[in-house]
Amino acid sequence: MLRNLPILLLALLFAGCATPPPDLPRADRLFPRNALITQRGVLTARGRQFTLNGYLSLSETGGMRLIVTENFGNLMADVLVKRDGTVHVMRSVPVFRPAWIERYVAADLRCIF
Repeated sequence: MLRNLPILLLALLFAGCATPPPDLPRADRLFPRNALITQRGVLTARGRQFTLNGYLSLSETGGMRLIVTENFGNLMADVLVKRDGTVHVMRSVPVFRPAWIERYVAADLRCIF
């Protein structure tokens, strides 16, 4: 029995689950088109953690504006994502380079909403 255990585990690994994953609702269906959403997040960089606040404004036309601040209210990033998907970094601090904001922050916004 123990000789066949690795083969059984490999078979289970490659077979996957029998049931499909649940159909999770997209965030764009949970909020009205003109919503203001506040969120608190933790950024981990080089083993250190930083808490950030985010304020996301959704427009009726499909645009988004995200403002990321630190605990004391200093602006870290101001991002505008237009309806066509173009990203404009309005303002950023040296810690958050505009290319990093476009690649990660704005990409996550477009993915979620």
